[in-house]
Amino acid sequence: MKCLPLFSAFGLLAVASSTHATARPQPAPADTVAGHSRMVRKLSDAMCTGVTNDHTTNFAQLSPPAAMQLTQQLFVQAMKQDSAAFLAIITAGSKQGQTAQQVGQELGKDVVVRLARICPAAMPLVLRLGETAQAQQAAKTKLPTTTDTEKKVLQPLANHLCAQLDAATAKQAFEKMPVAQRGALFIKLIQQEFLANRTKLLTYYSKAQLDDDQQREEIGKKIGGLMVEQGTCAKYLVVVGMDYINESKP
Repeated sequence: MKCLPLFSAFGLLAVASSTHATARPQPAPADTVAGHSRMVRKLSDAMCTGVTNDHTTNFAQLSPPAAMQLTQQLFVQAMKQDSAAFLAIITAGSKQGQTAQQVGQELGKDVVVRLARICPAAMPLVLRLGETAQAQQAAKTKLPTTTDTEKKVLQPLANHLCAQLDAATAKQAFEKMPVAQRGALFIKLIQQEFLANRTKLLTYYSKAQLDDDQQREEIGKKIGGLMVEQGTCAKYLVVVGMDYINESKP
């Protein structure tokens, strides 16, 4: 069976991380397709078991394409354990006007998000997924458009923020820090970038925009999008995004 394009989760993570200080979202709605939540739990549990029992693969050292390939293999293996239920979800989705690809994308997104949330052993694999071209493209579709002129203003901030995060985590990996510590570090460094580069930002944005919380949030999302494009810097967004999602769970 050809594996569906699944992993659009990182667009969500990029948005969540760049808006980490905003209000929490409402609890997730009930299944839009019957059996979706149950299948997400079964697949992510099975994938976690597969990762946890793999004592030979160094997930942190995988290339992003290899991480994607391995995750897809784990997904297919887990899906085969209950293929009848998977086909039932596809059928239920088609009755609601959804294609198999749409159903599979939603399923894959939620599986990856839950896998990262419940399975510490899978986090190195998830971080490598965040560096894939698929993840970067997914993030772009979830983030506001950045004009070429705007990018010239924001790119140095994104570059410096990535360098600052690398320096701050040289002795302790970001994902191994306590949640509160890494969240505070991320927010502090973003605030420092805004303050240190206010004059430069004023060459493109108005004072009213920079003083408005919603406008700053939009600018933060755009900086996040530029950070995602830098590959290894995406891991910071993935971790903070997952922390935000975990905090938001009812």
